[in-house]
Amino acid sequence: AYSFWNHENMLQIFREDWKELLPFSIVGLLLAQIGYYYGVMLSNAAVTTVIMYTEPLYVLLWMAYKNKSLPTKKEISCLFLAFIGVFLVTTHGSFEEMAITPLAFAMAMLSAVSYAFYSVQPIHLLSKYSNTLVLGWANILSAISLLTITSPYNYPHTWDMSASISMAYLILCA
Repeated sequence: AYSFWNHENMLQIFREDWKELLPFSIVGLLLAQIGYYYGVMLSNAAVTTVIMYTEPLYVLLWMAYKNKSLPTKKEISCLFLAFIGVFLVTTHGSFEEMAITPLAFAMAMLSAVSYAFYSVQPIHLLSKYSNTLVLGWANILSAISLLTITSPYNYPHTWDMSASISMAYLILCA
C-alpha cells in the first residue's frame, strides 16, 4: 500500500530485477526465518538468537573475500570472541557434548548465514527501489514458495469470527 500511495511502479522490480529479487526472497528472507523459528523450536530462543547474531561475522568474512583483503586485528579479535561465545552457549564449555542438538545448531547457523545474505545481497535492489517495495515483493515471493511445500488450507480448526477479524487485520493493516 505504501508503494502504491507513493506512486511507485510496483511491477518494475519484478519485471527488471526478478533474478536478484528471487534469491533474496528465498535464501535471505525465507531461510533466515525458517532457520530461526525451527532453531527456537528445537532448542530455545536465547541460544538460537545468540547463534543467529553471529551474522556480522559472515558479512565480515564475505566482505574480506569480496574486497580481497584480510580482516583487521580488531575484526579478527571479534571473530574469535564470537566463536568462543557460541562455543560456550552451545556446549556449556564441555568438549564432550553439545548442550543443544546438532540439528538445532544447524538451523540457527542456517539462520545466521541466510541473515548475512539478507544483509549484503539486495544492495543493488535497494539503490533502485524503496525498501518497502523490495521487502513487500520478497515477502510475497517467499510466501508463494512456501505454498508449494505446505498446505495451509488443510488447517484442522474451524474459522470463527475472531480468527477472521484477525486475518483481515493482518492482510489489510500489517
